[in-house]
Amino acid sequence: MHSFIPAFIALLSLSPSLSSAAPGHRPPHHGGGGKKSPSCLTDAEALDISTRWLSIFSSNNNITSIAQLGKIVAKNITSADDTFGPPTQGIDSLYADISPSGPNPVNNVLQTPLFLLHSCNQIGLRWQYTGTTTGYDS
Repeated sequence: MHSFIPAFIALLSLSPSLSSAAPGHRPPHHGGGGKKSPSCLTDAEALDISTRWLSIFSSNNNITSIAQLGKIVAKNITSADDTFGPPTQGIDSLYADISPSGPNPVNNVLQTPLFLLHSCNQIGLRWQYTGTTTGYDS
């Protein structure tokens, strides 16, 4: 059994529905001329969204239904991550990808943010992955 700690980088683009689901998210404010301008993520909101996203792929995610996953991602999510091969389209596909089936080559997986930059609706994220190989298919 070996433990490993690689680090990765990702860019999360947030749809209005996902960013508005962030705890404490502020509604859009009105600028001059009666036009609505979007509110921007705070550092705390960006960290919360990043942490919730990474928790999906950790061993202790406790996600047992699409409804639970829907509290983290939008129903029409597209995840272009090489981990699962071609892009994952929709919440049903993502749920199938993260649901355990058969022996797992890694356990005790924990993914945590190390560093992030964000704009109003995008998050650039570097994170750490820790886990222990089970010896199966490794």
